[in-house]
This record gives sequence, structure tokens and C-alpha cells, in this order.
Amino acid sequence: MESLSLGVPMVGCPGVADQPANAQKAQAMGVALQVDRPVPADGEEEAAMVQYRKDVTEALRRVFDEPQFRQRATEVSQGIREAGGVSRATEILLVVAHMVKSGPSLPKLLGHHDDLRKSMKVVALRAALGLGRSKGSEERYLAVGIGLKSKRRTNDFRV
Repeated sequence: MESLSLGVPMVGCPGVADQPANAQKAQAMGVALQVDRPVPADGEEEAAMVQYRKDVTEALRRVFDEPQFRQRATEVSQGIREAGGVSRATEILLVVAHMVKSGPSLPKLLGHHDDLRKSMKVVALRAALGLGRSKGSEERYLAVGIGLKSKRRTNDFRV
């Protein structure tokens, strides 16, 4: 997230936990290339390491030589700034988490509508990725939901 907030393209070399999903998302957004770590068979470790170094080197060259990566990273960076930056995304996610923990359950809060729960997830994801203001129902439901627990104007929470 920090590199994207500064408009810096990336090479993702994911290992564990959420890293593979994040690297895939960054590549799909056009701000990164993903190089998967090898899982060599016994006796092929050295060859796999040599190939992995070549693959990472090539990905780094492409990301920094091909202007579309920098251009897309700059666009995403602008979206992050317009949405309030990393701190704003964190604030939104913490408010939503607090609402779910201390208030009515998320399904109850959203009236048991699958499309509303999906909208909430979409908006939280958009906020976390700094994708700027969403259009339509996602924006309204997030604003309404957060407005229930916030002393701020509802508009402040739109992403």
C-alpha cells in the first residue's frame, strides 16, 4: 500500500498468508508484476534459484522500463490521495470493524440483504486499495452504515 500511495510500481514475490492474493490484485490493477516463488523438487534447488533470480530481474526491468506500470501506479496514487490516503482507509475499516463488533451484526445492520453485504465489502476493499469514490449503492450503504456510529457528517465516510 505504501508504494502505491507514492506511485511506485512493484514486483510481487509472494510467500504466505495474504501475499499471493495481494500480488495477484496488484498485477490485475496494472501496477505490478508477480513472480511466484519456486517449489523445486529434491536436487533441483540450485537450478530453481538461478531461474528465480532471472525471473525477478526480468520483472524488475519490465516494471521500471515499461511506462504503463508507472502511469498506472501514479493513477492509483492519485486515487488514494483523493480518498484520504492510507490513514483514511484505515480509519474507515476500523469504524466498520467497530460497528460489527459493538453494534448489530453486519447482516442485521444491512437488513439481511446479500447484495448490501457484498456492497459493504466492495466499498471497504475500494477504500483499502485507494480506488477513490465509488458510484451508486455501495457509496450510499457505506455512508449510511458508518453514519450510525459516527459523529462526523455522513459524507465524510464516502469513498
